[in-house]
Amino acid sequence: RGQRGNPPNWDIYRRNLEAAAQIGRRWLEAAPDEAEAHYQYGLVLMGLQRFSDAASEFAAARRLNLRPQPGAWALEWQIECLFQADSVSRRALPTATALLDSLARGLLEEPIMTRDTAELQWVRRAQRASHAALSGSPSRVPERIGAPPWNPRAGNPDGWFRAIAQLAAGSSPRNLDAVMARLQDQGLPPPFALAWNVVGHLCAGGLCSPQGLSENAGWRASALALALAGQTDSARAVLRRLDSTQTENERFRGGSIEMGFRIAVSHLALGDTAGALAALSRVARLQPFFYVIGLDPAYPLGHHAWVLGRVWLLHADLLRATGRTEDSHLYYRRVADLWSRADPEIRVFADRARAQLPDWMRQP
Repeated sequence: RGQRGNPPNWDIYRRNLEAAAQIGRRWLEAAPDEAEAHYQYGLVLMGLQRFSDAASEFAAARRLNLRPQPGAWALEWQIECLFQADSVSRRALPTATALLDSLARGLLEEPIMTRDTAELQWVRRAQRASHAALSGSPSRVPERIGAPPWNPRAGNPDGWFRAIAQLAAGSSPRNLDAVMARLQDQGLPPPFALAWNVVGHLCAGGLCSPQGLSENAGWRASALALALAGQTDSARAVLRRLDSTQTENERFRGGSIEMGFRIAVSHLALGDTAGALAALSRVARLQPFFYVIGLDPAYPLGHHAWVLGRVWLLHADLLRATGRTEDSHLYYRRVADLWSRADPEIRVFADRARAQLPDWMRQP
């Protein structure tokens, strides 16, 4: 654990995990049919960044009917590890995407430890929204999600998360003005003050901007808004702080996909392709806990992983534009796999990505 702003000692952390892995192996040798043993061993392997092996252990825990318990999300962790395991040499996203699609459709469900009917219903609705948005299917995001029973103040306007899911994937919602108007009319938690700033960045690249965006103080102070207004010195000053924050977060193996996207599009508005690629590369190095788990109703984007497909597509396009065609293929392939079951208006991006791949990488 880090002390006084210093990152954890990763060498000690890894040695402890390796010791835990030895214990986990002995546990599995003694009880190969015990779901809990597979689950706990999977968590250790995930910490050791052995993501493919961890995904297999979580799958085994599910197959052996892991009982509901606090924090036990075997299916979610399996998908998380498949995302991390995907590489040029190992194509893991099709399996992850199929699981996401089944979750979004309600064909699979993660066991949840609660007897509260209202809580269970909200978690199920929120989970399906997250999985549908991540896999490029905003049409399956519920129009109304509401506030979780344990935090009635953390509500959101009707249509909000569906509109954000569309924007995150690069599509313009028809009802964006109406949704933003409802946002202003409701007394929402403080994090929603960031909503205009989030939406302004998601509208980058020619998407429709909501009425009133230029009047929002938070948006006007952003690096992207300053760059678009021609205030390049101020924009660069804001970007230096954001770059520093993203780099510092990386020391703690943390960070935000959505923050990386905001930094990248701001650099591009200043004509700085190298800065944009650096921000996207830091996103690519993010550790687990950033793709699948949950929906935070008090956060304007719902879940910052919703913008992942768009981040991959931007990363691929910039790599290709700077002559790194071979490096771009991994990200184009990931876009094609992630959005293979997407809504029609999102699937066109997957088709465009697939068209950039060599023949041997286009096979399903």
